[in-house]
Amino acid sequence: MVGIRDGFRLGVSSSILSTFLPPNHKSALDNSDIINAHIDKEHTASIYSDPYDPALFEQLFGPFRSSPLGVVFNPNSSKSCLIQDHSFPCNNSTLLLWTWIVLFCKPNKGVLGQRF
Repeated sequence: MVGIRDGFRLGVSSSILSTFLPPNHKSALDNSDIINAHIDKEHTASIYSDPYDPALFEQLFGPFRSSPLGVVFNPNSSKSCLIQDHSFPCNNSTLLLWTWIVLFCKPNKGVLGQRF
């Protein structure tokens, strides 16, 4: 019950000392309609809530890390898929451990991020 009440440990033993907000990948910027459609769908389903301003989020919850979004296409069809690049930046093994997107779902919190 502790994990459900207080959150589950991710196996990371050190603290986040500074906020890390990398820009989204070019594929996300070039296909912002796909990203926004995904966000709208999740928002309509009450999976995502309104975005937090990053400065306000840091003030409320402390330093955090996020991962960039991207879009990949199936080479055999026109289907696309939104990705969260949890291994970014790939040349920094310390950040590999720390880089994840911080998502909070309704009803208790909001989703971090801004529209394109």
